[in-house]
Amino acid sequence: MFDRWVSKRKLVILETLVFQAVTFFLILLMVSVHFCDLPWSLPHLRRFGNGGQVLDLTLGYSPSSAYAWMNSLGGVGRDCYLNNVLFGIDLILPVVMATFLSLGIHLLLKRIANYPQGWHKLVWLPVLAMLFDYVENCLLGILVRTFPARNDYLCSLASAFTTAKLVSYGLSGVIILALLVRLVLGTKKKSSILTDDPR
Repeated sequence: MFDRWVSKRKLVILETLVFQAVTFFLILLMVSVHFCDLPWSLPHLRRFGNGGQVLDLTLGYSPSSAYAWMNSLGGVGRDCYLNNVLFGIDLILPVVMATFLSLGIHLLLKRIANYPQGWHKLVWLPVLAMLFDYVENCLLGILVRTFPARNDYLCSLASAFTTAKLVSYGLSGVIILALLVRLVLGTKKKSSILTDDPR
């Protein structure tokens, strides 16, 4: 019994350490993408465009707006988007994001007693978002590589996967916040019960 407890304790420690490492790496990636002037960063990419929103961060873009944005990038900008973003940093970021969210949900559920049956399946939502992300990258890659040839059907499909990805990541974040609130409230309730116990 004691050996099993030690093994479970070691597993929790290992999972926590992995989560901390992934969190640190994700923060570095997000800072490099959103705030640094690097070949794969958004500030660097926006030098080429007209200041519009990057496609894989836009909810429900239309074929017309997508092709107008790709046209505004120019040849060098499209190459940057294709090689440095879609098939560069965006090969790493989805798996790191999914690992962070899945592991976060997993660790929170382990700390919440008597959570409803089936909630453990929520850890797969970020994985689904990651798959949407990679399919979206492939579709956008085809659109950028074949530009200026136009394929509205493929563009609409890419837009649908972008929306599915953003919604799935967003829901995963909401789930983590909800679990945190439940954990905090449960901890406060438990502390209150212990305080009121006459023993």
